[in-house]
Amino acid sequence: MSVVEALSEFVFKDRKVLVVAGTHGKTTTTGLLFHVLNGCGLDPGLLVGGVDRITNKASLLGKG
Repeated sequence: MSVVEALSEFVFKDRKVLVVAGTHGKTTTTGLLFHVLNGCGLDPGLLVGGVDRITNKASLLGKG
């Protein structure tokens, strides 16, 4: 089982997942989306290749 398959099966099962793909700006875009959703009163998760400047985390498991 690959890491992506394991995440899908055991971590993200029954969750809505938003994926940001591309060549440049993925971590920045993902961080921006996280903070927008968080500011709207939601409890999003976060999984990025870098460290978010506000939370100082690379991953958080929100409620959705």
